[in-house]
Amino acid sequence: MKRKGTRVEWWAELLDERQAVLTSVGSDTSPLVAQEPVALAPAPPLPEKAPEVAVAPGSPLVVEFEP
Repeated sequence: MKRKGTRVEWWAELLDERQAVLTSVGSDTSPLVAQEPVALAPAPPLPEKAPEVAVAPGSPLVVEFEP
């Protein structure tokens, strides 16, 4: 897919029935900016087996893992 732009500048105003501004987000002189996300490299695959964890004798920590 070919794209022309990677950036959008915008603002919004909430108006009442008389067109009075109730609230706004950004403005004409200071708009909000949204940019195209940067492509990230894929995450490496998870290991087949979880690493062994050493637990001290009498420790309340219980580690159980079933792949």
